[in-house]
Amino acid sequence: MKIRLPLCSLLLATLAAPAFPAEGPGIMLGAFIPATWKYDEDIRAFDEAAGRSHTHIMLFCAFEYDFEGGPRLLDKVGRCGKSPVICWQSGLNGKPDPAFSNRSFIDGRHDDGIRAMARQVGNFVAKYPSLPVYIRWAHEANIEPAPAWPGHPWNHNSIEEYVRMFRHVHDLFYAQLDAEQRKRVVWTWSVNYLGSAEGMETYSNWKNLYPGDDVVDMTGLSGLNYGDHPTAGPGFPVTVQWLYLPILREMMAGDYRRGRGVSPVELARVSNGKPQGIFEFGSVETRGRWAGRAGMPPALSDIPKEDWIRQGYDSLAKMGEFGFVRLAVIYNDIATSGGYW
Repeated sequence: MKIRLPLCSLLLATLAAPAFPAEGPGIMLGAFIPATWKYDEDIRAFDEAAGRSHTHIMLFCAFEYDFEGGPRLLDKVGRCGKSPVICWQSGLNGKPDPAFSNRSFIDGRHDDGIRAMARQVGNFVAKYPSLPVYIRWAHEANIEPAPAWPGHPWNHNSIEEYVRMFRHVHDLFYAQLDAEQRKRVVWTWSVNYLGSAEGMETYSNWKNLYPGDDVVDMTGLSGLNYGDHPTAGPGFPVTVQWLYLPILREMMAGDYRRGRGVSPVELARVSNGKPQGIFEFGSVETRGRWAGRAGMPPALSDIPKEDWIRQGYDSLAKMGEFGFVRLAVIYNDIATSGGYW
């Protein structure tokens, strides 16, 4: 790929060429679309509005997933010819809870739920063999809102317990599938762009949480432009480059989270060149465009939303630092942490 910034060659010099997934070179496009009873219609309408076909649809679900309604929802995704990206959290209703501690998974207290999810996924890939299912298990464990974050009191500041939990869920899940079904599941380890909820020498240092090449098929990053939100981001609009290139961030933003950020280059180094996805990719609404609409969003951006998305995709496709990225998922919803996307 063509490198646009002189700095890029310095960042990439120590990396070997990536091993790209079976889908081949290029970046696949996905979308998070809130689930409704007419989900298949909403998915098709989003493609039509965007003027392009998205290959992946991302869904969020708590560990205690709706195992009755879930298969119907997944079937709507499959009927649209999309691969599901299932963001499966380990807490209670997706939130931290001592009953869902990392240790509780290691001890087998949630094995029935793991088996139930595996059966759903196995049924999906048997019905739609051309559509891989991506499992984004216990994502963003390097920041405090994640149930699997080791810093919660019931997780004992333990990196070892987090890694053992991750590996136990992966191994039990795959044990429920036959050989062909296993080939159609992509197990994803995904972190937040901030790098660590606390100092980089602590239990939440993202590099220390990597569970091992044998239980990770794809790695991921997430980060959004929160505009002028006072707490969810730095307090001002940011670009894709700012989010994912910590060296440039430090040059442009002074001491904000200095040294903590996750870059795709470092992520590739830690994971020995695993392919990457950019999850929860998006921007809050543009300032000046909200007049006459119901309610007031908690954050706005001076960067026009369409320019942010267009330039963001362009950066992912053409900048050398993003050479390991194979999937970008646009976040198309209201984020509870601070914005309309």
